[in-house]
Amino acid sequence: MTEQNSINYKHIDSALVDVLKAGVYHRYQKDSKLIQEYKNYVKELRKSSDKEAHIRKIGYMIFPDENSYNRRMARYRKWYANKKRLLESLEKLYELYYNLSKEGIPTENQIEDEVEDIINDLE
Repeated sequence: MTEQNSINYKHIDSALVDVLKAGVYHRYQKDSKLIQEYKNYVKELRKSSDKEAHIRKIGYMIFPDENSYNRRMARYRKWYANKKRLLESLEKLYELYYNLSKEGIPTENQIEDEVEDIINDLE
């Protein structure tokens, strides 16, 4: 698996395309919700002016904590249990996003320092 700090937008783009390939493999139609949703994710990423910031923002948004990751993956494992290739591609994609989201979690010391800076700016 890719280390957190070496994940970049190319990894995410590739994982998104793999989800589309798996969807086609499992005979999802071009106009299906799944295909359209992941197609739009690819388009958003590729149009982004700052692709690295874009993938990190998405990671932080969908996985603010480990519990959100576990809930999402449990749902996908239930929904796609009979679609192995699709499930594996989704697990790979969301593991990448989850690892990115962990990079942005501040320590308690960082939080304390930031709050102190904010308060000091008031004076």
